[in-house]
Amino acid sequence: EGITQLSSRGSFAVGLSGNNDVWMWGTIPERALNFENFSKSTVFLSGEPIQISMPRKLKFNQVCCTDSSVLALSDSGAVFTWGRDPHGLGILGLGSCGIQATPCS
Repeated sequence: EGITQLSSRGSFAVGLSGNNDVWMWGTIPERALNFENFSKSTVFLSGEPIQISMPRKLKFNQVCCTDSSVLALSDSGAVFTWGRDPHGLGILGLGSCGIQATPCS
């Protein structure tokens, strides 16, 4: 199924499909968005969407992004975040700063 909800910021976007899949594409900041194995400062995805591995037992209603992180809201009200907190402000809501490479509640 196609994308039913979309958010973009800077030069990347995140979308939620009708099948409950989360997709991202664009220029992704350094190791910020679920790319643990990349060491370059920027990863360019050349416009090809990639699927993000999300907890399969949950249904997601909404996604949104900042310049360096993504938030996903589940139908149970749980918020999953991943990405980078470049200024140490705790924007991921996980009680720590730095990089969270995979979705975490």
